[in-house]
Order: sequence, then structure tokens, then C-alpha cells
Amino acid sequence: MKKLIRQLLSGVLSLITTCLIMASPVAAMVYAAEPVEAVESF
Repeated sequence: MKKLIRQLLSGVLSLITTCLIMASPVAAMVYAAEPVEAVESF
């Protein structure tokens, strides 16, 4: 039972990590595409 929980947790963590790695370039492109005025007002 403990092994199953650990395996499930490991799978969830790896999925979250994968999503973050894939989202990073998208976030960087969106940030780079933003005009400077919008960033300054923020």
C-alpha cells in the first residue's frame, strides 16, 4: 500500500514538472510579446 502511494506521488510530481517545463517557453514568449508600456503600468 505504501509503495502504491509513493508511486502515485512520484507520477503526479513528474507530471507537474513536465507541465512546468513545457509551460516555461510559452510564458517567456508571451512575456516577450508584451509591450513595454503594459509591463511598466503593472
